[in-house]
Amino acid sequence: CSSDLRSFEIKFEDGVLEIPKLEIEGVTEVVIRNVMALEQTCHIGSAYFTDYFIFMDFLINSRKDVDLLTKKKILVNYLGDNNAVMSMINNLNKGIVSETARVDYCNLYEELNRFYEKSWHRWEATLKSEYFSTPWRFASTVAAIVLLLLTFMQTASSMIDLLSSRSNMDSKT
Repeated sequence: CSSDLRSFEIKFEDGVLEIPKLEIEGVTEVVIRNVMALEQTCHIGSAYFTDYFIFMDFLINSRKDVDLLTKKKILVNYLGDNNAVMSMINNLNKGIVSETARVDYCNLYEELNRFYEKSWHRWEATLKSEYFSTPWRFASTVAAIVLLLLTFMQTASSMIDLLSSRSNMDSKT
């Protein structure tokens, strides 16, 4: 790929999705729409912008998606409003006719869906984002697990002692 096309390289390996940074500012929508229109009318062979933004539309369905992409520095939002970015991305492809999408994007989309459908991956993501996202959350989660294990061990030990003392009493009588 030439250096210009590298901004459209999206990779998914070992559960990690790599997307090049996209800066969103006031004129971004106009520029993107003009390039997409050029791709649609000139039949230049490859609709890189169109395919890329169709893929981004698949990824962005809510403000939470934009929040995550902004947090991960994939989207740089100079508009200041993540709802505006979501709306812009979701509306870019209206009226677009895409006869052939990039095969690598189609394969990537299917691979992402297969990955997401595995419940372990969702659990792992929830654990990472909810319980291990910061050192303090990690420490408190580990402390809670240790406390739970110690409580379980103490309860089991008490029950074993109780059963043991009862069996000793039964054998004496």
